[in-house]
Amino acid sequence: MQRLGRIRLVWGLLLVLCLLAGREFVANRRLLQDYQNLLAESQALLEAQQAELNAQQAELAARQAELDARQAELESLLDEVQQLRATLEATEQRLREYEAYYERIRPIAAALRSARGADPWAIAAQIERSSRRWGVDPWLVVAVGFAESSWNVHARGRAGEVGPMQVMPATYRAMGGKHLGDWRENIDVGTRYLALMLDHAQGDVRLAVAYYNAGPSRPAAVVRQISARHVERVMQYRYLL
Repeated sequence: MQRLGRIRLVWGLLLVLCLLAGREFVANRRLLQDYQNLLAESQALLEAQQAELNAQQAELAARQAELDARQAELESLLDEVQQLRATLEATEQRLREYEAYYERIRPIAAALRSARGADPWAIAAQIERSSRRWGVDPWLVVAVGFAESSWNVHARGRAGEVGPMQVMPATYRAMGGKHLGDWRENIDVGTRYLALMLDHAQGDVRLAVAYYNAGPSRPAAVVRQISARHVERVMQYRYLL
């Protein structure tokens, strides 16, 4: 009887232990389920946060792209402004040069108002170009032209002289002229020849004008005598202009 009672007691204890183990298992299973649920919620929250972060990054990238586009547009506008400024400065420089050019030729054109065969302004412009090119006082060129032809661009001399500066054809060709009837070229050739005569006369304007009229091959004293009246006429024009 005692042995049977012990067996029943053992079985009872085992049953109690099983019940306790089952309850603990159930509790642990519930705890595990709760943990898994919490983990799933955390994972979902993390994914949501990651999605929000991705959206924010995409928005930031879009804003950065927009900013880059605006920056590029601004740089393009700045380049245009700089180009416009450079164009404006160049235009202002050309205007200043034109104003200075106008002031140089205006009195010459006024002095040439009696010129025949061409517009006085066109003649004055050519005189200004040629005198600057060959380093001759433009008013000396004007005076020589008045004395030679009264600034008739189609003038022809009895000895064969041509144009407003009355250059001989042989001299014209020697000075590089090609078109005897071109009054602009005639002024340039005559101014060049006058510059050579100034060099030949070592800067003596009167002697240079005499050489221009009578040629540089004769002695200076002879040239002065031959061209005395012509030289005086040129000098009068020069100082009256």
